[in-house]
Amino acid sequence: MTLPPQIGDVVQPLFNAMPLEKAMGQLVVRQRADQLVLKIAHDIMSKGVISARPDLAAGIWLYVDELEPSHKLSQSMVSQTGSFWHAIMHRREGDFANSLYWYRNAGHHPVMERITDFSAERLIQSVRENEPAAVSLQRTEWATLFQWCAFQQVS
Repeated sequence: MTLPPQIGDVVQPLFNAMPLEKAMGQLVVRQRADQLVLKIAHDIMSKGVISARPDLAAGIWLYVDELEPSHKLSQSMVSQTGSFWHAIMHRREGDFANSLYWYRNAGHHPVMERITDFSAERLIQSVRENEPAAVSLQRTEWATLFQWCAFQQVS
């Protein structure tokens, strides 16, 4: 995944410790990430480039299966992007109705066009049925939204 250098340099230790193809393997989170990965995530949160960006921080917490801090951050963002992260968080906790509500609030977010044939409803149904292909789509959704956020200018 291509990221601006100031962000990529900060998050690279996390991606080294847990590459995307190993991250978010649980469709509904039942177990936290291991302690080393959580420590790296906490270290990343201390960096201004991430701590000043709730959109990126919410994504990092989802990457390491820490739903509560991601929830607090996504809930604090009154935007399509905040709603999108919020939808992902509720889906990953297994609250599918709430997830659909937040996907609707996200509206037609620009990221949705970048994911081939993206449908929140179909993804949630795949998660409900525990379909293995949903893990790959979950990772694609996360990576596409995180990358999109990383390139947004924050005023």
